Amino acid sequence: MEYVLDFVNMQRFQDPLLVHILEAMRTPSGQKISEEAWQALKATAIGSHGASQPVLLNEARGADPRLKEARGWYECAYEWRIVSYAMHAHARLNAKAAGKILFYVPAIDAPAARISKEAFGEMHALPNIGTSAKFPGILPVFVGMEMILTESYLPPRIVRGTPVEVVDIEVHPKEPPVQGRASIASHGCVLLHYMPRCIYVRVRGCTDVFLGPAAGAAQPGGSDLQGVLAVQPTARQWMFKGKGMQGAVSVSRTQCPLLPQKQCTLHGVQGKTADPGFIAHWKFPKGLKRESIWLAYYVSLSRPRSLSRLLSHGMPDRSIIEGGPPESITNAFEELFTEKIAATKLACAQARAEMGWPARQG
Repeated sequence: MEYVLDFVNMQRFQDPLLVHILEAMRTPSGQKISEEAWQALKATAIGSHGASQPVLLNEARGADPRLKEARGWYECAYEWRIVSYAMHAHARLNAKAAGKILFYVPAIDAPAARISKEAFGEMHALPNIGTSAKFPGILPVFVGMEMILTESYLPPRIVRGTPVEVVDIEVHPKEPPVQGRASIASHGCVLLHYMPRCIYVRVRGCTDVFLGPAAGAAQPGGSDLQGVLAVQPTARQWMFKGKGMQGAVSVSRTQCPLLPQKQCTLHGVQGKTADPGFIAHWKFPKGLKRESIWLAYYVSLSRPRSLSRLLSHGMPDRSIIEGGPPESITNAFEELFTEKIAATKLACAQARAEMGWPARQG
């Protein structure tokens, strides 16, 4: 990069205490935070119920009156195990609140070699979709669900990560009738026997029409097809190695390239403002390096606009917050950016002078 801009004023935050905490975390060699800020951070804790479970599963217990408001919030964790659990918890609760049927779409796995029934079950239940080509073993979907695309359709406009809303589901012609299934009355859900033909989604803010009326094909309800895409199942390759297996096996997994939007790992939420709020899991694998924990802390605390829009499972380590950025991170920043930031400021000043613009103050 020839030029590097150093942004010093973020418009995201609405809470001086949260800004104070983030400034302390960025201070080389560390900085103590005020007791007021620490108490405000502690107030985000959900309590002692289900410390390793996604927060919304405890909603029915009345553990915290903030839980109902947090239903549409982001929920993120370092580990896929927690994220996967949260995906299904939110989908079930949100579908029930919206009065919609929750459809479960099982992936179709085709291993390149024969494996045992136990290994196949383990493969299908693997929570870490980072290793299974971003395809979950079971995808929860309901009409009205907020999701993201995991496939690019019209780059650079409609790419992976684009937010969409489900508007209809076209089931497979061989799918038994959905209405009247006992699982709807008992659990409000349907497990599909066949992969759906497609899932119709609407790209937010898009006015283009991509679909045309087709005789005999199911279409989204109503005549408005603006921004609607037909997301069809696709196959991706990945490698699986189960317990007791001698080596990894290549697997072709077919699934609809969609994921819930607001339940993701910390990597997936970087760069986003977590509106309307953010649920953080302060649980990390044993042996994780301090550098990685510091980065995870900073990402988690810099997503919500204020501490009032943050709920916490557990609590972060105060010593890490007050210890400042790890030396390896500050050294890398100095090496990569410091001189270029200074040079960029000079180049900007010269450009303003050449264009007759007033000199920038400060």
